[in-house]
Amino acid sequence: MKQSARKHAWILIAGLALAGCPEGAEPPPPPPAVQELPLTPFLVDGTVVGGGSLIVQVQGASLLDPRRGVVTLQGVIDGVEPIDESFVATLEEGPGDALTLRVSWFDLQALTATGTAMFEGELRVVVEDKLDSLRGVGAIDTVAIEMVERLEPRVAFPQNFAVHLNEEVSLDARGLLRPGEGESRVVLEGEFLTQGGTSRDVNAALPMRIGAGGRSDARVHFPPDTFGLEPGVFQGRATAYNEHELSDLVAGSSVESIIEQSPTVLEGFAPAAGSRGEIVEVVGAGLIPADIRDSRTMFLLVEGTFRTTTGVVVELEGETALRLAPDEVPSHDQARLVLRTQVLEQAGMPQLVGLTAAPGVFQGKMTPVLVDSVSTVMGVPWEGQFVIEPTQQIVFVKFLPGFSEALDEFGLGNVEREIRDRIFAVLARDYEGMNIEFVETRPDGFAEYAVIEVGGVDPNGADLLGLDNTAGKDTGNLRLDDIIGGENADSGELGYFVFGGVFVHSFRLFSPTISGENELASPLFDQVFAPFMGELGGTTVAATEWPDGPRRDMIGEAARVMGNLIGNTIS
Repeated sequence: MKQSARKHAWILIAGLALAGCPEGAEPPPPPPAVQELPLTPFLVDGTVVGGGSLIVQVQGASLLDPRRGVVTLQGVIDGVEPIDESFVATLEEGPGDALTLRVSWFDLQALTATGTAMFEGELRVVVEDKLDSLRGVGAIDTVAIEMVERLEPRVAFPQNFAVHLNEEVSLDARGLLRPGEGESRVVLEGEFLTQGGTSRDVNAALPMRIGAGGRSDARVHFPPDTFGLEPGVFQGRATAYNEHELSDLVAGSSVESIIEQSPTVLEGFAPAAGSRGEIVEVVGAGLIPADIRDSRTMFLLVEGTFRTTTGVVVELEGETALRLAPDEVPSHDQARLVLRTQVLEQAGMPQLVGLTAAPGVFQGKMTPVLVDSVSTVMGVPWEGQFVIEPTQQIVFVKFLPGFSEALDEFGLGNVEREIRDRIFAVLARDYEGMNIEFVETRPDGFAEYAVIEVGGVDPNGADLLGLDNTAGKDTGNLRLDDIIGGENADSGELGYFVFGGVFVHSFRLFSPTISGENELASPLFDQVFAPFMGELGGTTVAATEWPDGPRRDMIGEAARVMGNLIGNTIS
């Protein structure tokens, strides 16, 4: 609606409302003023291909709770036809605090009857907020947007270069397809000659994805099945193709190329030390993930001498050599290895076995070994020293929402931070001198760690203070990853309570006023907590009275005692 028409409409509405008002009644309030928030838009790509989208990103929208986005194009089509059209855009979160607006190709077809067009002019963006009193606005004064049905891919494939297994390389390109427009790929046709002297025909289609440089940045991944696991040389032709979503297959550039597949190399570890359950970063090149479908895997063959801190020497060679399988291979030059042990029965007793079963120093080599259904390939080994540190037990203390709710029952919700700090002080005191660490956030560097949940009401319905619901006593700490919390079906099958953890709500049983003749009750409990517990006639700790209010000392003592109770229960 034009501004003048909008103004007249409001005058008419107001007039009708006044005409219908009883004498002396207040007229209806005027419509709320809309506050405009300036946005900075920029065009992600000046080319829109059939099936794709016009992509606009805007900065400055972090204060908005966006409800709808509108993109307006005002200018000329193909240099002659004037155009002023608005399109409702799909909203997405962009990188950082940016907001992404997408206008579908099918909506943009209204600009042209032929499916191809060149727009030149101004691009405006309006982002409406869920509160109608706020909206974001921005504009790009001059843009050029080309609509095409298909693109011809051009990729600057080198005539001679080297890659590793599982590597992704970046190549200069032109005319690549974005998601929704179709798929760009390069087809390799030729012969691969291994270092062992065998040859095989190659006909491999490798997808090309768009990198940070847009359509001119082709990222080509060389999976292990491109040439096989062995090092060698490919010689043949590389041809780029675009398979469009709404159009024909288009062949692009084609060049003769020689590609050397380098051997897999293990370069080292970060750090070159670790203990049971710890995650160690493996550094190398040509590392591959396991793939069950292709019967393909990779492991590290550990050969050398391991000397424990007590002086025991273990030779690792032949049948006694160890094999370690990475848990994750996110890229060709990085893997993550969890230093695990196994529990085996020896002389009727469970014992830990494996590289991290005892602290000490390994001296020797670790070789990457690649295996599939047709071959086993030894890579280039790492040689050096790796330190096995004493076992460290990490315990993640997981505070559940019920914990905070229980503190509110005691009137101490506003000193939760102080109570948590006291809990960890108690745990550190109780386990002083032992290689154990209690943490409040889930650890990143360890895959094996214990969890103990701290909640509110006892889900067993028994008002327990706490319960270890793990199955079986862990003599010798053979398990690092016990979970004390949640539901344990094994414990239930044995007739025990199934829910474990610490239940702060049950600490009310220490109050003689609440629990009566409970043998655990103590007048000291009421003395400490009655000033704050509503159930005992107290007044909740206000945020404004800690730490400088008149009840400062009583509040501090209550937080200390509550932290002691919870900490001791965890211990």
